Amino acid sequence: MEKELRLWELRGKLVFVSRKTRAKFPNDNIGAPGGAVYLVVTTWESPWTHTEKMIVVNSDGEQFGTTSKCIELIEAPLNRQWQKLKDTWDEENSIPVVARCIDIGRIGPIGNRPRGAFFKLLNGKSFTITRKSVSRWPDNIEVGKVMTVWLPIWKAKRLGLV
Repeated sequence: MEKELRLWELRGKLVFVSRKTRAKFPNDNIGAPGGAVYLVVTTWESPWTHTEKMIVVNSDGEQFGTTSKCIELIEAPLNRQWQKLKDTWDEENSIPVVARCIDIGRIGPIGNRPRGAFFKLLNGKSFTITRKSVSRWPDNIEVGKVMTVWLPIWKAKRLGLV
């Protein structure tokens, strides 16, 4: 990658995959073929190899895996086609839940804008979200307020909601 971005800042951005990776990916995702443009839908770092991995989607909606060493960031904003694809992917891979906001984190150079929040579900289970971990950040977030939060499916499964 020419421009250095933090891994979590790549979510929702367009990238050009310059070559196919040799890395392995979960859920039967195969390596993205090189020479094409993709939308980054999720990112993580492998705990064993510390490889920065991501799931990308092509313009047809097919999912592939790649690593940060195989991509180049495209600076252009998302056009309607890519934005629609991102919104569709987010809706298919997230679930709305009702929870009460317990605490809001405002650490870092962003100022007074919340960066993360701690929520408690009506069944007593709790979870934390950050701006980059959810597809939609809750509107008008306040401590003590009950609101709808869009959780990734994997997190909802871990909490026993799905």
